[in-house]
Amino acid sequence: MLILARGERFNANFFYNSGVDMDNSFFIREGEERKLLVSRMNKDYAEEKFIGEVIAFEKDPLKEIEKIARGKKLEMDFRGITAFFFNKISAFAKLVDVSEELAKARMRKSAGELLLMRQAARAGKEIIEMGKDSFGKTEQQLSSKLYAETYKEGLRPAFRPIVATGKNSSFPHSEPTDEKISGLCLVDYGVASRHYYSDLTRVFFEKRDAKKEKIYSQLKHIVAQIVDEIPNLSVGSDIALLAEKLYRKEHLPFPPHSIGHGIGLEVHELPSLSKTSKDKLEGATFTLEPSVYYSGQFGLRYEEVIHYNGKKAQIL
Repeated sequence: MLILARGERFNANFFYNSGVDMDNSFFIREGEERKLLVSRMNKDYAEEKFIGEVIAFEKDPLKEIEKIARGKKLEMDFRGITAFFFNKISAFAKLVDVSEELAKARMRKSAGELLLMRQAARAGKEIIEMGKDSFGKTEQQLSSKLYAETYKEGLRPAFRPIVATGKNSSFPHSEPTDEKISGLCLVDYGVASRHYYSDLTRVFFEKRDAKKEKIYSQLKHIVAQIVDEIPNLSVGSDIALLAEKLYRKEHLPFPPHSIGHGIGLEVHELPSLSKTSKDKLEGATFTLEPSVYYSGQFGLRYEEVIHYNGKKAQIL
């Protein structure tokens, strides 16, 4: 029996398996039976949206869970359950962590998922272009404009924007400040389309800068070369090792983070693109974000979302 909890925050595994996003709910699956345990307040809405049996609880969902699961072995996402519920449920059932299996099951994207991810990528690319006209404004002002445009389009931010100018861009995860944007503007941002995310990075230049523009072109070239080579690769570590080779070829310093990460219902999910990753690439979506950081001076990063269908890799 599988039980997944959705508390106050969105839970990717809960949504992926239940097909709904409902606060303070439990999804239960045993064989072909599907049940959703919800508060009485959400009962009518759940019956309209959920495929399966809806069970409403008054105050304590644990009483209903115990009726269903006492003495059974329960597969659960330990990353998505609080210590309180873990301790309570483990008192009447044997719990098994399947968080890794659940994450791996989400790696291969369906046509419907890809449609939403393309929408998120397309919208993110349009919104991030606001960085072109940011010079003279502060990092925080541009960050606020990115938020406003996202909500105007009926979307949600994937994460707090990274907006960085000058030496702030040399910090991979710099937070927006009141510093005025001058010289260059690095924007790392993404949006969500029905819970599916994009994650993109662009650098904009106020005026021609041959040195920085050359490096930025090299980063774009690294992405293009990896995309072309992906059909000859099979697992995440293959991309990491290829990236290292390309960095050496371009005579660029290695960044303090991986070449990219899986993306979907979470901004960071499987497949891992680390040098030890055995995660398969076929069917997966992931980012490529080659970067360089010169301490105390500046940083540059270029990031795209990629899908590999087993035959061809494509930038979304």
